[in-house]
Amino acid sequence: MIKAEKIIRENERKKTKTLFYLDDDYPARLKNYNDSPVILYAEGTGVFNNPRTLGIVGTRNATKRGKLIVDRIISDLRNLISR
Repeated sequence: MIKAEKIIRENERKKTKTLFYLDDDYPARLKNYNDSPVILYAEGTGVFNNPRTLGIVGTRNATKRGKLIVDRIISDLRNLISR
């Protein structure tokens, strides 16, 4: 139980959301895979079951360069979508 409480406190501190495999918010597309993660941690106000989605998966300890590249990709995608 101590580990669960630690995770809950960490989520509150980081303002992240925990999505369990059986939750309604869990991405339906991921359930199609045999090796889907049982728990996901998400930031922000994302809705994961929209018809059009984009997910970026990476390390928890991204480099400054890696973060800049991801920011640029997201910016470019936003510009494409808004046209």
